[in-house]
Amino acid sequence: MVDVRALAALLALGAFLGLAGCEDPTDTADADVSDDVQDVADAADADVVEAPPNPLFDPSGEISVVELVSASTGAVARSEVAAHMAAGPLPNLQRFVAASGDCQLWTRPQAACDPPCNAFTQSCVPGGVCEDLPEPRSAGDITITGGTAQLDLGYVGNGLYAADTDPPTNAFDAGATLTVSAAGEDIAAFQATVTGVADLTDDFGTIALSDGSPYTLNWTPAGGGATVEVVLQLGWHANPPEAVITCSAPDSAGSIVIASELVEGFPYFSGLGLFQVPSWIQRVSRTDVQTASGVVTVFAASRQGLTVTHAE
Repeated sequence: MVDVRALAALLALGAFLGLAGCEDPTDTADADVSDDVQDVADAADADVVEAPPNPLFDPSGEISVVELVSASTGAVARSEVAAHMAAGPLPNLQRFVAASGDCQLWTRPQAACDPPCNAFTQSCVPGGVCEDLPEPRSAGDITITGGTAQLDLGYVGNGLYAADTDPPTNAFDAGATLTVSAAGEDIAAFQATVTGVADLTDDFGTIALSDGSPYTLNWTPAGGGATVEVVLQLGWHANPPEAVITCSAPDSAGSIVIASELVEGFPYFSGLGLFQVPSWIQRVSRTDVQTASGVVTVFAASRQGLTVTHAE
């Protein structure tokens, strides 16, 4: 009989290694995209500025409950619960390029390490340096209460967790207080609360970026003090994104504007390709827990996948 939790851990490990930069050097599917990203990176060499905090790259661990909304129906299709822990953040493969308004642009310069890095324990970071991956950590069993059902996650190795059972389709109600409790092991026991957010049901269509023009995403505010985050990514599956635009604004704002200079720095892309890394928009409530291993971010979100294009 298949051990579902172990299988989930293996799948998550594959994704983790992709984010850590363990890619197939013979894979040329993204060659044109990589060239575009390198052009952006080279142009920015003379004006590198300190990177601002970014929830995609900075945390050492994450615990999340996410309701996935179908763009076609506007209803929650399913929910996911996940967690991972490490002794520090992953090596930073992305270079901060620019920020404007609520958004930031990051790109991944090509990096070549000689001799090659150990693909299982290191990443080749910009500058051609092999940087060690953080050691996996466990915070003991994790329990999430306050939603429509109690969620229990067990540690399965390599810093990864898997739920004993799948969460309900609707994992939480808007306004519910979700309490996340970690029993403690390598990382000491901790507890955090986040608020269940309202479903993000707006129809966003295709995010069609065009040089010379800003792009505005609009949504219907739901109240309750949540945040809306946008993540636009470009790159091939199981590898780190080639480029990322990430934005964050109060839900009450009702819109996010991606400035034209950030659009122009994002590589050209004609449409959703097979196995592209995902892009999304989410209404989210999050809190950060400071541990001896670094920040563990805890969040509840209502998320929609996005399709992105970028033409001249």
